[in-house]
Amino acid sequence: MSNRKRMAIVPILMLLTSLPGIADDLAMEPEEMTRAIHLKSGIVIEAKVIEFTGPLVVVEFSGVPGSRGSVAQSSIVPADLFSLMVDNRDPKTAEDWIKLAKEAESLGLYADRIWSLRNAARLAPDRAREIGVEVEAARQECSKERLNRAKEFLEAGELERARRYLHTVMTEYCGCVAEEEGAVLMKEITDNIDRVEAKASIVVAARRKIQASQEDLRAVRELMDRGEDALRMGRGLLERPTNAMSRFDEAQALFERGWKLLGRFAIPASLSPELQEALVTEVRRLKGALRDDLVAVHLELGHAYLTRSAFVRATAHAGEAAALDAENPGVLALRIAIWAARSWSSR
Repeated sequence: MSNRKRMAIVPILMLLTSLPGIADDLAMEPEEMTRAIHLKSGIVIEAKVIEFTGPLVVVEFSGVPGSRGSVAQSSIVPADLFSLMVDNRDPKTAEDWIKLAKEAESLGLYADRIWSLRNAARLAPDRAREIGVEVEAARQECSKERLNRAKEFLEAGELERARRYLHTVMTEYCGCVAEEEGAVLMKEITDNIDRVEAKASIVVAARRKIQASQEDLRAVRELMDRGEDALRMGRGLLERPTNAMSRFDEAQALFERGWKLLGRFAIPASLSPELQEALVTEVRRLKGALRDDLVAVHLELGHAYLTRSAFVRATAHAGEAAALDAENPGVLALRIAIWAARSWSSR
């Protein structure tokens, strides 16, 4: 590390302790591992996790032995995943794209793998057939993952979310096995909408009753409702970008508060096994819906910053969305838009 970078560590340490952000859903074991610290200001440094202390993590900064800093766990992203999310690399050859595709495959990032392989095929038409086989395999995996999420939301009474995921399967993954199953499921919903809505209402009512039994879960639900209202209002103000971004920022803050509160929730041991199981299911369902909301607001903010040519901030929101739902087609679309805009602006 250069002296200039070493000198920058001290002010960076001061910034890290007050870093805002979402609590990512990545598995973090209490052992040393290399991580990439992602600051919303756009500064990125490598660090090694030393100790987990709840929402804060003690890290040692790479190249500065003995350095210590407490950072929010929400600001940490695995270094290898981060390299795909916000790396400034601009692959020039088919081999560069294939290398990127292999990295994505090793991390289970099928959407990134698809994009990388398609770029490789564009640059190496003689290998298009071979690459096409790999693209199709990745598309199948993506479509199955989206379909499974649709089923989970349908089971949870989240009818609108389920429809949205089914629509994605049918439009983004034409020709995949999951597309046919998704179309059948969508037809069943459409043909029996009254029965499906009645069933969903019963499920939602039961869930609300479970939420009402726990103060923290009630608070999470209230934060989600307020955040979703702010998100809808922001989408209705897109012709006034500043007002829209204020609403999106408000929604993000509310969703993040809910996410952190849900992460701290502990199921009372005094409850019966049946109630404990019901709470486990409800926490999982709330987490799925809240993750979906967080991804949505990060995508809105990413596009909002992109329209201002604020590439670092747009990329940061794309990265945070990817950390929550890497297979979301919207994440990939935002990344491609950022990449294209940056390439154009650098000409």
